[in-house]
Amino acid sequence: MTIEELFDKQKAVYDNISLATIYKNINSFLEVGLLLEVKINEHKTFYELKKDRHSHIFCKNCSSLNDIVISVNSLEQEVSYTNSFNVIRSDITFYGLCNACQ
Repeated sequence: MTIEELFDKQKAVYDNISLATIYKNINSFLEVGLLLEVKINEHKTFYELKKDRHSHIFCKNCSSLNDIVISVNSLEQEVSYTNSFNVIRSDITFYGLCNACQ
């Protein structure tokens, strides 16, 4: 969810809420590790609750972002082994067209 989407949802419930309040709370949640930032090239930043390890699929037409679960362990091991590199984290997003936009 983008900050704008979150603001619109909260504004419907709490009429007096400001966009600045949303930004402050998002930053606080990021600092304590409750939220993750998902940056999509050439698009807005999405925010999601921290949860089990997963990757994303992003539709370049309608900008929908969805979670997918794939195993990246063997890929990370290969990267580590072939490059003498210690992988700490990986973020994988597949870009394309969702079923509705095809």
